[in-house]
Amino acid sequence: WELHAPVGDGPEGEAPTPRSGHAAVTLGRRMYVCGGLAEDGGQREYLMDLFKLDLSTMCWSRIQVPDRADGEEGYIPEGRAGHCMVSVEQGRAEMWMMCGWFVHDTQSVFLNDVHTFDPLAKTWKKIETVD
Repeated sequence: WELHAPVGDGPEGEAPTPRSGHAAVTLGRRMYVCGGLAEDGGQREYLMDLFKLDLSTMCWSRIQVPDRADGEEGYIPEGRAGHCMVSVEQGRAEMWMMCGWFVHDTQSVFLNDVHTFDPLAKTWKKIETVD
């Protein structure tokens, strides 16, 4: 193992906050970190933020995606932890995100949805699946 020290907070970029249950995937020379569970002082927050680490410069940056309604450009999936992500680099590179969970009013909610993220357009898209 070799420790690399990414550049974060400040003029060089913005690193992700501490979290667990997030997903990470690489596309080319970039690693993306998505969502997860942040806990602070007993408060839990299920995240759906997205950060990119450029593996050439070791610089973090937050990816800004406008929040809009399901299906519209700028749509953002529900915050979650325990989800999976894979990269698909045939044709236009994209990331696929599946499932996950969150807690709402003390009840665990398990998701069975599928979404794609296009890093060039910076857009999420919900994929309709057949049960």
